[in-house]
Amino acid sequence: MRVTGNMGSIHVRGQNGETLRFKPNGPMSVVNLDSKFKPTAHNPLEVDYNPAAWRARKPLQGARIIVGFNVGTEQKWTMESVLQKVFDFRRAQVERAYKGGWAQQSATGGDVGLTLVSQQGVFQSVSDPQAHPENGAQILLLNTISEDEAHFAQEMEELADWLATELDQWEVILEHQRNGGVEETVGFTKKQ
Repeated sequence: MRVTGNMGSIHVRGQNGETLRFKPNGPMSVVNLDSKFKPTAHNPLEVDYNPAAWRARKPLQGARIIVGFNVGTEQKWTMESVLQKVFDFRRAQVERAYKGGWAQQSATGGDVGLTLVSQQGVFQSVSDPQAHPENGAQILLLNTISEDEAHFAQEMEELADWLATELDQWEVILEHQRNGGVEETVGFTKKQ
């Protein structure tokens, strides 16, 4: 499988001006409809969303989400638990996109918008000497269902925003990408 997306290290300015860094340190994995992840019973789309906490423009049809596994100083999440949540949320979004008419199923079947590329790494604030590095993940989602570009971008922001609150994270980073180049980086914080 050839994927055009940026999965390298990232350094960005966070909501309080601190520099955040994610450094990949594990193998990449592909998660798709044939994987061990199966839909859960609840619908994660039935929530209210916050607007983005910050944006940084840079010269879609991919999106990379960076998320840590800790809540405070304790690791609460694993790669598998985060991927299950992303899989559930994206599955609901894809079904909504088909019903809404802003995406097209492939005439030959195959990928139905649920293929994710993931990699574990270290997530930390490099500006704060008191911040502890934590295990985390980067997850690349691609617009493989010819989804309307504006809808895909909005859905990736909904996903990142939902993850910030669902995983109790102080910040989740989203990169909007096209052909592996970053177009915009957006940060989301959990609802208070």
